[in-house]
Amino acid sequence: MAIQDYIYMRSNFIHLCLIFTAFIFFEAGCSNKAPDACYTVSSVNDTINQVITFNANCTQGASLYYWDFGDGSPASKLANVTHAYSSQGVYTVTFWASNKTGSSKGTVQNITVTNWKTYSSGTTERLTCVYFPFRDTGYAVGYNGTILRTIDAGLKWTAQNSGVTVNLSSVYFINNKQGYAVGDKGTILETVDGTVWTALKSNSTANLTSICFTSATTGYVVGSSGTMITTTNAGSTWTPTTLVTAGLTSVHFFNATTGFVLGASGTILQTSNTGGTWNPVTSGTTNALTSICINSSSGYGFITGDNGTILRTTDGGKTWAPVTSGVSTALSSVYYNGTNAYAVGYGGVILQSNSTGSTWSGMITGTNYYLLSIYFTNSNTAYVVGDNGTVLKI
Repeated sequence: MAIQDYIYMRSNFIHLCLIFTAFIFFEAGCSNKAPDACYTVSSVNDTINQVITFNANCTQGASLYYWDFGDGSPASKLANVTHAYSSQGVYTVTFWASNKTGSSKGTVQNITVTNWKTYSSGTTERLTCVYFPFRDTGYAVGYNGTILRTIDAGLKWTAQNSGVTVNLSSVYFINNKQGYAVGDKGTILETVDGTVWTALKSNSTANLTSICFTSATTGYVVGSSGTMITTTNAGSTWTPTTLVTAGLTSVHFFNATTGFVLGASGTILQTSNTGGTWNPVTSGTTNALTSICINSSSGYGFITGDNGTILRTTDGGKTWAPVTSGVSTALSSVYYNGTNAYAVGYGGVILQSNSTGSTWSGMITGTNYYLLSIYFTNSNTAYVVGDNGTVLKI
């Protein structure tokens, strides 16, 4: 090979190497860009003071991080961080990731923080009523013969065999183990040990909606077509009667002699002689009424109903007047814990009253499911059940 050819080939090779090196340098320079901000969150629905974990491990190429938790607390500059919210609300979390080239904003995330914690019921059936005969032991009933039991204050719910497939609407216990459940087609079930349920003869085909007892032997059930069924021997026999033509939805006694029945078209009936006679009480509404509670010591009481109806009494139920609920959807259950009243209903609504029940405000629940029943085991602990097997606890 001539020296001239060698020099020519060497110069071309060096030229190609320089071009290739420049290309690599150019490509490397182009990859130096701002990171794509990315993060995950352990929960978007949580309770007050519950620790939530925010993790930015999916963000690539960042050297600086910035978290705004939306509650006015100090921002964090850690890649992974935990945070707890001290009050209920819906908080907007924003995340930025940066490097020398620039920064990018992560997906905005709303965190719903409530007073109510959601528990798994193990079912997707509609739960219609919840009742706790003992502090940690409770029962919930619902559609398609559903009966659930908890013995650990709602942490775990276990299905029991009801022996029926009809929809169950109400459950009531007269002691820690003996209880009753009622439902469609005249269904009345009894348990004497808290686990095994047997069917009783109701002598009725009405759809039964509510049950309560005033003693270990005397009980009342109401249902469709104005039906009332009573027992004076702890359910061994039941006697049906018709009180009115309207469908009845709730029966409640706040002492051994005085009780109320609610129903369609604003129906309120009252007895002051242990059910011997039932007299109509003016409700001032034509909405269906669903639930009642009365505090015998204070005389305060409340009734809920369709279209956001809340009625209030200050004289033990002799007279009732409407109060503004702030909602227009159905309210299905009300409970007075001695300090405040609470009402639950359609769309995940839970309302809380002031001490006199004259004003009501909404609570954040973290659910949109229809809530159908509320029960307090003490002044601070309550359970709510509803559609899709929903169980909430405060």
